[in-house]
Amino acid sequence: MDVWSAITERKSTTTFSSETPSKELIEAVLEAFTWAPTHHLNQSWRFDVFTGVGLERLADLDIEVSLSELPEQIDKTAKDKIIDARKTTVLSAPVAIIISVPEYSDGKSRYLEELSAGAAGIQNLLLAAHEKGLATRWRTGKLSRSMKAKLFLGLKENEEIIGLVHLGYAAENKSDSGVDRYRIPVADKITWHDS
Repeated sequence: MDVWSAITERKSTTTFSSETPSKELIEAVLEAFTWAPTHHLNQSWRFDVFTGVGLERLADLDIEVSLSELPEQIDKTAKDKIIDARKTTVLSAPVAIIISVPEYSDGKSRYLEELSAGAAGIQNLLLAAHEKGLATRWRTGKLSRSMKAKLFLGLKENEEIIGLVHLGYAAENKSDSGVDRYRIPVADKITWHDS
């Protein structure tokens, strides 16, 4: 698959099959991540991969984080809906990868550069997964901003979770299990400085 095809054909998937990719395949897409541009070759990133029971523990954490942000007086039915929705979301794919960027200081780089390298790495991961026939969805949200999640992973307060990537195979019998891929025409986003 050529790069342009991978870029334009890849889409975020919302419906995954229950089949778990092999550990070797997961490591291969993570290897692609590591080839992202990285300031001074710092390679300041970390991967926490969740499958099986680990994924269920992550779902429990996500529920805990979501409930902790709700008002104390909440209707039980509404609370149960949130619990079901959060569990369904986290368990939607057989693999979840949390990508974080530990605090890094080499005296030359700014933390923003490390975060940017991590985002470039996630794009590499998404494209490599697509090329290998895997489906993905990159999410952020409450879990990424939560101190509870950082403690769960053993991160410091000033270290950042930059995303959770769901990984697996797209569900069969779905004509289009991906989300809307519309893009604003690039000409609408360009300001030319040529005179």
